[in-house]
Amino acid sequence: MDVEIKTKSGFTVLGMVERGKEGPKFIPPLWEKFHTRFDEVKEFSKNRLGFGVMANYDEATEEFDYLAGIQVDPGTRAPEGLTTWDVPDQTYAVIPCTVPTIMEAYKFYRKEWLPNVDFEPCEGEPEFELYPEEYEGIETGTLFMYFPIRKADT
Repeated sequence: MDVEIKTKSGFTVLGMVERGKEGPKFIPPLWEKFHTRFDEVKEFSKNRLGFGVMANYDEATEEFDYLAGIQVDPGTRAPEGLTTWDVPDQTYAVIPCTVPTIMEAYKFYRKEWLPNVDFEPCEGEPEFELYPEEYEGIETGTLFMYFPIRKADT
């Protein structure tokens, strides 16, 4: 798998959040629920990018929060039932994949790539999926996994 190191400025995502531990079970229905609210939020959208932001991972329970949303201007007020999250400036390991290969990309990042580079994960920082404007759908569309990293202490 290809890995590109990118620095990304902070941004804000407006969307719908849910907590769970088995992403394939709760994330697709969350996106479906968010899409039913899209007419309420499309006017706030800065671009045609979709973001799936993961944060607050609990190692003991394996649960995490997932925000399905779109990028908006900082300070945008979320309609009732939705929320905004600010993602800070960060350096990332970026891996292209498809929805069916997300877990493969995650395992590659953790088990193969990280042990062989001079970077370490920024534990506690959000990681995210970026769905580009030309995203072609769940089975074949390419998305990008962004894993927060920093230079390893030597």
